Amino acid sequence: MFYKFQWNIVFFVSLVRLVTSIRILNDGVIVSNTTDLPLRYVAFGTAVSLGYGEGESKTYLELLSRDGVNLAIKGSDPSYPAMCTQTMIGDDKIYDVIIIEYDVQFESGLRSLCRRLRQRFPEATIIVTQTWNFSMLYVKYKQKMFLTWLRDEGYEKNNLETREFLLNQNIKDIGISFLWHYLEHRIEYTSQLEHDFNVKIYSWEIDADEEHMKYLLLNHLTLYSDDWVHLSEYGHQFIADGIQKIVKKFRIKRSDNVGTWGDGDVCVQWLDGMVVEKAKRLLQYDRSFVSFEKFNLEKKFYALHFSNRGNVIKITNPFSETRKLSLTYMATGPDKQIYPKTLVQIIKTGSPPVIIIPFNSNYRYPIHIQLTKEIGPLNPGVNNVIIKPLEKAESSFRLVGFTITNGNEKFSDILEEDIM
Repeated sequence: MFYKFQWNIVFFVSLVRLVTSIRILNDGVIVSNTTDLPLRYVAFGTAVSLGYGEGESKTYLELLSRDGVNLAIKGSDPSYPAMCTQTMIGDDKIYDVIIIEYDVQFESGLRSLCRRLRQRFPEATIIVTQTWNFSMLYVKYKQKMFLTWLRDEGYEKNNLETREFLLNQNIKDIGISFLWHYLEHRIEYTSQLEHDFNVKIYSWEIDADEEHMKYLLLNHLTLYSDDWVHLSEYGHQFIADGIQKIVKKFRIKRSDNVGTWGDGDVCVQWLDGMVVEKAKRLLQYDRSFVSFEKFNLEKKFYALHFSNRGNVIKITNPFSETRKLSLTYMATGPDKQIYPKTLVQIIKTGSPPVIIIPFNSNYRYPIHIQLTKEIGPLNPGVNNVIIKPLEKAESSFRLVGFTITNGNEKFSDILEEDIM
């Protein structure tokens, strides 16, 4: 009875804090200090920023702005936004508050993303989140990651039973702490971003000794849903409240001042079947040997399908200098490979052929994903690119996009959304 009473006190305190955030948010949409027009918000991030989807509770971005633009990508890191910042935002969009949420694979392009955004929006407020989740915790005396330890103890989900189990634990006996990469190292990394690009840091409490670690964990359990990955309704409200406090503290103003995109970028994908005008201008192919077809009836995904004989496609580099071409294609794994090994080569650039193997073995469950691989230099104007499957397979090679960039940033091994 004592533990249940103690848990109720902890849970009540957490709810009071979160309800307070709700009340603050109910004050309405934040407006700038100089006009009656609302501030313009955009967010980059992962599934944390996306929420559960349509019909569910509002995300922190929706709570902050009715017209906020959510550019988060499920299962991603900053590498793609860092390469394709111009394409993702567009040349005609201006934002006053830019929220960036990459708490796990933050080193894969976060610095470059902040640099490009600051170059384009010199007066915007860039807010980098420094939150944490329970996969970042280690149980020292069990020599296990926190979530692995919970599963081994029979607690799979973040629910009341798990919270009561943690409440009854003596944290000093098991030694729960943050991994160095997500604590000291990440703080140092984001502090450098703050110094170099004048970003603001939105952070959660992490400074807890063994005595207070239990209450830190219990207070933050309510911020996540039962799957430990997505934020709960309270979690989105909690983050929105914290970001709103930053907006008010620094008296953020609306500004139409923009800089350049630097070297620029062109990133095109047609997985959803929407072939934008930019793709039509920059990509040409022989429809006798290459077909644009739907390959996932449920989700209505499309790809360019290449026959076994292969073909030459024409890709136009719209820039006046040589740029790097990368191709995005479908792949499977970790056991079954349904797409053929494929040769790709840009003709008359002196670059060697690249062999694409549309397969990834780094997962413990079946996947059907997008991968991206750098092919080589692309001269200004029209370039001929050979795409030739080297073997017969269950399915033809499926191309779903390409990027033309300066090549300074690289795609990481973090994968796109599993479409199976």
